[in-house]
Amino acid sequence: MTIFEIPVYALSPEQLNDRFERKKKALSEECTNKDCPTTITSLAIENETFPQRLWRYNHIVVYIAIHKNNDDIEFRQFLPHKPIKRYLWTSPKKYFLRDISATGYHFRITADMTATAIRAKIHDYLDEISKPLSAKGWYIDREAFDTIDRIIDYSLLKY
Repeated sequence: MTIFEIPVYALSPEQLNDRFERKKKALSEECTNKDCPTTITSLAIENETFPQRLWRYNHIVVYIAIHKNNDDIEFRQFLPHKPIKRYLWTSPKKYFLRDISATGYHFRITADMTATAIRAKIHDYLDEISKPLSAKGWYIDREAFDTIDRIIDYSLLKY
């Protein structure tokens, strides 16, 4: 059973917005220099920045899945088939992700574990998996995880 899926993006929302604004400015200046009508400028910006300007789901380079498998919590990573040497924002190239199963990243839920202990262990493992991804400059989107993590009763996973 999948408990969480955490996307890892090549760019943070701020980085993507910055790139979009720079591209938009460059296109606006180019259109101004060519005396383009406003409607043509708007269409050029719309066409030249789509889908790159969309953050969610278009710049995922890895995702982390947290599963419950019998009495174990397992962490799986889905990484690109080929390593990403340099991420290009406007590239049409698609990276296909494959499950590498994050060897060693699992723990058994024992009968005496409290919800707090399970939560702490999940956070420890997730932080450990996140370190090399953050070191590459990638953005780990923990927003949904952190929101739900506060209210989930992990002691129910024991059953």
